[in-house]
Amino acid sequence: MEIYSEKLQNNPTYISEKSNLIKRKYMVKYNIVMDGGESMKLRFRILLSCIVCVLLALLIQTFLFKETSSEMIYNLSREESENSLKNMQEEIYHFTGNMEKKMIKVYGEQDLISALKDENYTTERLREDFYRKAYDVGAGSFETSDKVMALYLYTADHEIISTYRKAITPKHNYPVDIYEDAETYNAEKVREYVESDETAMLISGYYNTYREKDIIRFVLKLYNNSNRDRKIGYVVCDADSKVFTDILEKYCTENTMYIWLQSDSDRPIVSRGSLSEVDDGIYRVISEQIQAGNQASIESKSTQELFQVEELKEKENQANLQLVQAQYKALQAQINPHFLYNTLDTMSSIAEVRECPEVSLLSQSLSNIFRYSLNMKDPFSTVAKEIVHFEVAAGESAQDLNPAVGGECPESWAAQQAGRKACEDRGESAGRSVGDLCGGQRRGHGRGKDE
Repeated sequence: MEIYSEKLQNNPTYISEKSNLIKRKYMVKYNIVMDGGESMKLRFRILLSCIVCVLLALLIQTFLFKETSSEMIYNLSREESENSLKNMQEEIYHFTGNMEKKMIKVYGEQDLISALKDENYTTERLREDFYRKAYDVGAGSFETSDKVMALYLYTADHEIISTYRKAITPKHNYPVDIYEDAETYNAEKVREYVESDETAMLISGYYNTYREKDIIRFVLKLYNNSNRDRKIGYVVCDADSKVFTDILEKYCTENTMYIWLQSDSDRPIVSRGSLSEVDDGIYRVISEQIQAGNQASIESKSTQELFQVEELKEKENQANLQLVQAQYKALQAQINPHFLYNTLDTMSSIAEVRECPEVSLLSQSLSNIFRYSLNMKDPFSTVAKEIVHFEVAAGESAQDLNPAVGGECPESWAAQQAGRKACEDRGESAGRSVGDLCGGQRRGHGRGKDE
């Protein structure tokens, strides 16, 4: 075996094959090294592309969010307001429905209904026989939570039969007959309703000067069962407005909101919220139009003037809002460049590790330039700082090629301030001029002194 091995080693063919094998291994190692360098460049390009794509995606996302968020928030707010109004309306309907059901119980007083049907029953006799009937109906049909303050029974001719008033005191006083002062107690509205063909229950109100608050009024007509076209009387029930204000408070979520209830051709029943001086004028005009039986509009000159003032006020609020948004964007502009600075610093560090000094220097220079140019704390800068910024932007090579670039700044100029944007534009123009000059000098060095 040893003799055979020595023969192979001395064989020229074997030596040639071995040398070729060594060459192939060396070429493979060289190709691996070359492929490694190309791979690092490719990775760097991929990393840079990813960073650019991420920044672009963030910009697109921010723009789309700005366009869609305001409309989405407005629609959600409007939908929420509509749902709140529907819920408030359902609660008010539920309460008034219960009040109507309890007032209908007066039909269970057969002696009273029979007497009202009898045309021979005089008003004096009705008062003598049923002077406590209002108390019986008020105390027996209603609960404490209904806040019933007074109840009246009338004939079809608006003659009082019986009156019930709860806890009469000098500060809690109610009329014995609502027609004793028709204007104060808004009794004419009741008269118009009773004499009309309206069959639904009336909801009205008046301002009680003793209690210094609004009183809600429910009026229900009484009909002859055998002849439903014939009215035999009506019931008037006055309740504390707290039953409605408690409902309104649940849905009056902001101080700027103002809600009031008002029937057609009638005064406002109850309200909740606060009004500014301008809003109060608009409210009074609209309320007067509703009370006059007209559809609320802004056609009158006074109302148009009030709305013009309101429009100017709204524009001022919008301007203040835009100012706040501008301040927010300015703050955001101070935060967002930090991501750019970090990206450029990262690129500079990667380039330095990969032994690419040109890319590292360029990235670091760009980072310094952006830090100075995008500084929003002070829009003005001194001339001395602008010259330093210009020297960094122009680069040391330009100063070496052209001694006129750079130099010291006179003391009389150094402290003067100028707009950062103006100085930046001048620096860019000067930088382009220096770049052209440097390029010309480089071309001159390449072509010869004569050129």
